[in-house]
Amino acid sequence: MATRAPLPLEGILVLAIEQAVAAPFCSARLAGARVIKIERPERDFAREYDEVVHGQSSYFVWLNGGKESLTVDLASNDGKETLHALLSRADGFVENLKPGALRRLGFDVEELRRPHPRLIARSIRVDRVMVDEAVRIRGHDILARSRRFHP
Repeated sequence: MATRAPLPLEGILVLAIEQAVAAPFCSARLAGARVIKIERPERDFAREYDEVVHGQSSYFVWLNGGKESLTVDLASNDGKETLHALLSRADGFVENLKPGALRRLGFDVEELRRPHPRLIARSIRVDRVMVDEAVRIRGHDILARSRRFHP
């Protein structure tokens, strides 16, 4: 029987506090890494988009298939302790909440390396996209351009 080659990020642990497209798309591309998606108690809104994939949202499955999911209330002390415990073992962290949301919960991405020096931590932000002089919207470039031609 042939042995398989290890995947590029095998053995790496990445935590993701993510929603919508940017961070879920990013963390879904980490071949071989163990990705734990941290969800708020209300869960990711994308879970409810449709029920196409065996009762699950096709969008959610496309962006989150293969990830583990953990519900954590980051507003609670227990939730903060849970995230810190996970961060102490993690190699990477990605988030794409609204600007300042994670900081208000006590987790400034720029400050996470102080208690967790080996952590690679990144925020993914979406800025206003100018499609043309008449169209300026907040969102991802590819989505903004599609809205321009297919309103």
